[in-house]
Amino acid sequence: MFKYAVALVLGTTVVGCSPIENQTQIKTSSVSVGQQNIAGKGDAVLTIQNSESMPNAFGGADIFGRTRPTGTTTLYYAGMRAGVAQFNRRDVLIDSQKTTMNSSPVVLNPSSQTFYSGNVGGIPYSGSANTQAYPIVLPANSPNDRVAGVRDIVISVPIGETVVMGGTSFTVLSATENQVAYRLN
Repeated sequence: MFKYAVALVLGTTVVGCSPIENQTQIKTSSVSVGQQNIAGKGDAVLTIQNSESMPNAFGGADIFGRTRPTGTTTLYYAGMRAGVAQFNRRDVLIDSQKTTMNSSPVVLNPSSQTFYSGNVGGIPYSGSANTQAYPIVLPANSPNDRVAGVRDIVISVPIGETVVMGGTSFTVLSATENQVAYRLN
């Protein structure tokens, strides 16, 4: 029995101390035509959503794989200027205070078992009573995420050039005032 308790404690410690990991998800809302994507003026060419593992009580990653947002980077096509494709880049940083401790529901079990005993006229009695009820689930009271900062910059990309952004790159194949054709690398 003792060796199972030690294994359980060690297993919990190892799982509870896995490091916080950052994740990136890349999305595009453009139309794919063959090997290229086409986006119109004002369309999001590329959106990068960043998140990290939700920390647990020990400072490690959540064992269930839950995450919390850390920010987004979006690139919008803004047209042509002097033969160069223009893009607006918007970085939004998010401050999230969500943890496994404040983002988990509380489950209350109102079921109970009562034991009683006593004497009536010198005759002892005893018994038990069971009360069964459905569990009560109180939803998590997670703190709201806050926008910690917003940064907007203009990016000029000549036709045929490659731009690296947020760990991915794309090449501008052609552009007009109203649309851009590009390839994600």
